[in-house]
Amino acid sequence: MAVTYGPFAQKIWEDAVLLPAYSSLIESLCSEIATFLDRPLEGTRELLEAAWNDRARQMAHDLPQHPDPAKLTHYYGQQTSGLLTSAYWHSLLPDRYALHSVSGLQCLNQFGVGPDVFEFGHGIGSTAILLARHGFDVTAGDISEPARAFAAQRFAKRKLPVKLLDLERESPAAESFDAVVSFDVLEHLPNPVEQIAEMRTWLRPGGLLVLNIAFGRDADNPEHILPYRLGVLNRVRGLGFQRLPWPGLYVFAKADLSRGKRQLFRSVDLIDATREDVVARWPKLTQLLYAKINPPIA
Repeated sequence: MAVTYGPFAQKIWEDAVLLPAYSSLIESLCSEIATFLDRPLEGTRELLEAAWNDRARQMAHDLPQHPDPAKLTHYYGQQTSGLLTSAYWHSLLPDRYALHSVSGLQCLNQFGVGPDVFEFGHGIGSTAILLARHGFDVTAGDISEPARAFAAQRFAKRKLPVKLLDLERESPAAESFDAVVSFDVLEHLPNPVEQIAEMRTWLRPGGLLVLNIAFGRDADNPEHILPYRLGVLNRVRGLGFQRLPWPGLYVFAKADLSRGKRQLFRSVDLIDATREDVVARWPKLTQLLYAKINPPIA
């Protein structure tokens, strides 16, 4: 389903992640990359573009068509090039990722989840920044050492108390979060259903799982491991989730299997809502959220 996010969503994103000294997301992020790499700002944008253009060749060299988990962990966990391509995707391309993140924020607010949120695969940390700016107690995890270091720099710069986990060495405690979010990550894994099953253990009863999964491996997306859906979404329901209607994202509520019930979410008036009803109200939801934004952060 196509979703039109509009200028309100873009404003929400920019207000959250843009550094005060800059007028554009591109300039802001390039300055942070330059600081992290201890290099001049001049030429940083070209560095990101070169890393992005080289990613297909590097993937073909480093990973076979069906890579084993150990090779994937090494590829995503240690290389600075992955940080650079992620930064390019976030701010130098038409930013679907940013708008999915804003949609996820709106989803959490609309369904009234609790404050404790975990982001699986935080990348450069932009979604965690957005959620923390809007009052959530965020924990973020990734296997990439460069990504964790860069995200930590960004959180410190903004004085945001986001907690970081090294997912190669530790996992969240059972039933410790009201929501788990993950955007454009699971398509990079060979066994996404197994990962989603583990995510379920991190959720409290009735907690939300909010995903964007961009299936499809081709010349433009060589890093996507799964070329097709392969029944993934149907298998997720079998893990003990209830699919919830939300435009543009895959949203599931953790069912209470011990009592044979499905505890959905606190906004009871939306339990029987159709997908069309949610879409029809989308512009209003965006405007309501934007109206609740705090005064600009210095």
